[in-house]
Amino acid sequence: MVWQTAGMHPYRAMLVVGTGSLACGLLVAGCTPSAPEIAGATAKRDALHHVENVAATPIHNFDWRAEDIVRDLGQAQGIEVMRVTGESKNDAAGVAIIVRTHATATEPLKAANGHATLDLLLCYQITYKAGLPRDFRVDEVACPSGAPLAIPADPQLPDDIEQTLKGILSGDPPPSLGTVRDAVNRLDLEPGVRRDVAEARGVIGVALRASQFDCVMARRVGTQAQVWRPSHVQLAPGELSCAALVAAGGEGLQAPH
Repeated sequence: MVWQTAGMHPYRAMLVVGTGSLACGLLVAGCTPSAPEIAGATAKRDALHHVENVAATPIHNFDWRAEDIVRDLGQAQGIEVMRVTGESKNDAAGVAIIVRTHATATEPLKAANGHATLDLLLCYQITYKAGLPRDFRVDEVACPSGAPLAIPADPQLPDDIEQTLKGILSGDPPPSLGTVRDAVNRLDLEPGVRRDVAEARGVIGVALRASQFDCVMARRVGTQAQVWRPSHVQLAPGELSCAALVAAGGEGLQAPH
């Protein structure tokens, strides 16, 4: 599957310096690199390191489908997704994603000119394929033309959501299922947060899910209100669902051994 097809062109560099040029290669014998050349090498090294760190996120999230990988990459700061090809990292060709990032450097240029700034627009192809050393590889490529893909940001749960849920489930006499459901429905949450309230064997459970690994569960057991966040491993595909019945059963309350 090709998500976007576009022409290719080399990365663009914007250089503002008083003196110096990019004519001297860093590996040319007898040639002393200029400040802009050193700055460019520094900026590209830092950009590659950032992209490699971002590229590891979908692997840590156990993603294998292209749409899940793209969603994770789209949440990263300083990264724009330009093009996506492929369906699954388990396919023979894997999933190839071109991302764009800005790389800047100023420190190596200060000695040459106090107001100098180097700004590189760089693109990298991240190939996800089962069997690669880290399940992915990063290569610098020419940037596609056109605008980046529009990837919606994941919603976020409020910082005080645990205390809010504890307050909803506390009280004497214990709140009814209807009372808890009404209170959860009235919460001021971002669009996209999934709310779930259910009762099993006399225990009311609540689950709020903003994204795959952003889940809060709560339940009322006897006179006690319990609130917890299942671990990353517990929410991996094939493990716990972020659901009210799971919360009512207390699953994910204890860290895995």
